[in-house]
Amino acid sequence: MPHMTVGRISSMELLDNAFDDVKNYIDKFSTVVKKISVEMIGDQEESIIIIKHVLSGVVI
Repeated sequence: MPHMTVGRISSMELLDNAFDDVKNYIDKFSTVVKKISVEMIGDQEESIIIIKHVLSGVVI
């Protein structure tokens, strides 16, 4: 099952580089999100799940 991670970027330079890498990308993506998880990275770099929320089947 594919996952997408959204997190913090440590500098504006890295964010600018990421935008430069994808600015000319013309493909389109489509997906259905069934569950959202919020995690915290612990002191030992472990993933600690804080919240898991299953979304309803309502399509907007």
